Amino acid sequence: MIDWKVVLGEVMTQVMRVVIPVCVVLIIKWGVQLFELIKKNQPDFAAVLQVAVNNAVIAAEQKLFTEEGKKKKEYAIHSVQDFLAQKGMMVDVGVIEDAIEAAVYTMHRENFFLSKEQIEMMRQNAQDSGMGDMPPVEHFEEENHG
Repeated sequence: MIDWKVVLGEVMTQVMRVVIPVCVVLIIKWGVQLFELIKKNQPDFAAVLQVAVNNAVIAAEQKLFTEEGKKKKEYAIHSVQDFLAQKGMMVDVGVIEDAIEAAVYTMHRENFFLSKEQIEMMRQNAQDSGMGDMPPVEHFEEENHG
């Protein structure tokens, strides 16, 4: 008499030897295609973060130029977080803080920010041209304006 359990077990073993490798290949191929699609549709995160940080630092300098560095940094952090959230991207606040510190350092090193003398000259030019008054230079801290 035929032991159907043994026969069925042997047939299943042979089927699995063929089916499992095919399934693995298909899953890997699908995964690669999915990764390529995501990569194609998602911009490079580091580039997006850098642009967001640079824009936030510049905006903080422009909007809060009479404030201390801590307030500017808080503004920049919130700006970056809001921007990334709109893009569906989340990142640890420590990474954002480090990126902001690096951007500020680079911008100061490259003399991106205006000096007190340049700000005073702009303030004076604005007054002379009737455009209004800017805060006096005394409001600017040396550490924030190289």
